[in-house]
Amino acid sequence: MKKLVLALTLLFTFLTTSFAGEGIELNNINATWSRVLPGKLICEPKTTSNGFAVITDAHSLMSFTSQGRIVYEKLLVRANQAFFGVLQNDLIAVITGSSKRLTLLNPDGRELWTTQTDFKITQSPVSGRDGRFFVRGDDVLACYSINGIQKWKITTPLQSKIELNELPNGSLILMLRELDGGKTKALRISPFGELEEEIKVAKAILQDAGVQKSGINIISCPTCGRLQSDLVSAIKIVEEQTKHIKAPLNISVMGCVVNALGEAKGADVAIAFGKGNGLVIRHGEIVAKLKESELVERFLQEVEDEVKNYEK
Repeated sequence: MKKLVLALTLLFTFLTTSFAGEGIELNNINATWSRVLPGKLICEPKTTSNGFAVITDAHSLMSFTSQGRIVYEKLLVRANQAFFGVLQNDLIAVITGSSKRLTLLNPDGRELWTTQTDFKITQSPVSGRDGRFFVRGDDVLACYSINGIQKWKITTPLQSKIELNELPNGSLILMLRELDGGKTKALRISPFGELEEEIKVAKAILQDAGVQKSGINIISCPTCGRLQSDLVSAIKIVEEQTKHIKAPLNISVMGCVVNALGEAKGADVAIAFGKGNGLVIRHGEIVAKLKESELVERFLQEVEDEVKNYEK
């Protein structure tokens, strides 16, 4: 069987490299240890609290510490197209068996339970709060507890591959594949699996591509683990309050400073939410640092001022 040597640094340099399907490309690093794996990687590695885990085409799930010590090696059943997600407390949810077999492993690699789903799982499981996690099919979202009980399951329109995100209030944001009038749609789903609202979260593709030269073009992030505010509600307010504007402006609504500072360089006006406060940025320059409750109002004032400058 073909062997693959996996070289990683203690600082998890592999997180910044690209996954190539047959292993990990490691560029410009000084590896401090190496390990021979029993085969090629068949899915993207995942980090744990003290290291990482991988699955190889030898049907093995292997967990390592950051120093290269093997925590465990678990032989998987029906694992030709296996993939997995790392949950809270280093529990691992593994998908095998034509993507319909869901298994939960404890941090030592021991199987806690296995269940069969009635839909094909297409995305890695995502950890949630209160001992629950989520699995997705092309048009299904299901919530499981760590004891193996399916708490709820809903059918949705075809979903985007953008990662599912949990908001601070426990509700979920699920991006959809289909466009509605040129806008990307998302669903906000309650912690109990009930549809709370449909959201249009992006402007027309023609505007995004710079082909359409009238009206506001809103640039927003798809949300991530850094999000600590109700970004989706803010986007809805901004869309509603700027829909009358005909000036071809680019404005950016971002959930964290990390993304905002980059996007702000190409935006006329930008807003960056943080934890309880945030920034308003104009042409790459910070013009205000305010409480979260004051951000959107000031942001809209700057947008209107930008419109006036355009119309002069």
